[in-house]
Amino acid sequence: VELRSPATAVGLLRRALEVAPPSDPSRSALRFSLARALLWSGDWIAAEEEARTALEHDEGAAFDGALRYVMARALVYRGRTADSVKEARQALEYELPVRDRARLLADMSMRLPLLGELSEGELAANEAIELASDRDGLAVSTARSGLGLIHALRGRPKRAIALAQTALPRGDGSVSESVEFVQPYFYYSLALVEGDEYERAA
Repeated sequence: VELRSPATAVGLLRRALEVAPPSDPSRSALRFSLARALLWSGDWIAAEEEARTALEHDEGAAFDGALRYVMARALVYRGRTADSVKEARQALEYELPVRDRARLLADMSMRLPLLGELSEGELAANEAIELASDRDGLAVSTARSGLGLIHALRGRPKRAIALAQTALPRGDGSVSESVEFVQPYFYYSLALVEGDEYERAA
């Protein structure tokens, strides 16, 4: 329910937290699930607040890394890139599932260049690709888009275009999330503009 219908999940999880006793060991999992459902429902302010509350009250000790991952995403969606990177770095200090770590590193490969940290962004992208391999198309696509952005910012438009093009969906049905369609084309268009390829970018 949480990812298929996050808005519905938010209501159910809030009710579950209301009735769960303070000593109930399931509260940490419930609060993490609520923060994540809020994130996917688009309520980024509430997602950040819920994750922060869990961390401050030590209710999500087993989920600290995952909660910081939620906060990192909520913050970048609100345009707070520097704060997002700070939380992402803290999240990476924890043991995360391989897919989450790969996606977080891939995300950072696009955030760090916006802060002028091109080399760090490149390292994050390469690590994300290595971790994801062929198992997670979203992480690989995001990291390749990040590499394209980095080369564009370094004044290497041809290399930027080539990398951004490798991030485009293959059209073989492997794409499962809408962001995998939209995000690569956005960064590919940016690379084309940087290379003065305006007709192709249109």
